Amino acid sequence: MKNSHLVITLIAVLLVDGWWTGVLRWIVVGTVSSKIIGAAFNTLIDICAYHPDIWESSVYLLSLPSSSELKLDCPPGFIPTSNQSHFPTSNGCGAEGLKIEPKYLPHNDQEDCCNAHDVCYDKCHAISTIAISLHRIDCDQKFKDCLIRICALQSWQLYFICPFKILLTKKFWKENCEESSRHDNEKKCRASAEVLYESVNHWGQDAYVKAQSIACVCIPV
Repeated sequence: MKNSHLVITLIAVLLVDGWWTGVLRWIVVGTVSSKIIGAAFNTLIDICAYHPDIWESSVYLLSLPSSSELKLDCPPGFIPTSNQSHFPTSNGCGAEGLKIEPKYLPHNDQEDCCNAHDVCYDKCHAISTIAISLHRIDCDQKFKDCLIRICALQSWQLYFICPFKILLTKKFWKENCEESSRHDNEKKCRASAEVLYESVNHWGQDAYVKAQSIACVCIPV
């Protein structure tokens, strides 16, 4: 139970967007370093990788319905279109106001996935004939695929590199090529993909609605 309380607190502070978590995050950002934030994120990865029951139950307890309706309404006689003065932006991994530095990710390249996901949310999707909710799902799924692809690519790279032990440093070999280390790294990488994906899948709707309200504008027909 104590572990569950810890996980719920870490998830709330690091991943969930909302006014109450915003207050928590403001306190955390003002009192701790990025190193502590990175350590907290890595704790979530370890729990997801090695204690999936605690992770899943904690996610379930925090998965409350969003207060933001996923649609963009225009007045009669108006239609939605892209805001030409708006340019999609990104800010790496982490919830609003709390960035997870790349060095605390299993692979630095995962930040590229976070940035691509930010941009996907930050483009106006209301102009499409496809339901806006499906666009958000598509953004999230592409995000997950990107994260897993990086894990798979890293595994393949090590598959070709590790046989040349004589050319590698002892530190690199121990951390990346030994069977136990390699297995742990792969498990943690996929767990990080799960943690980051679940954060947007369960708690990203408010951020998506906010982004769409800026990226789209209503114009007369």
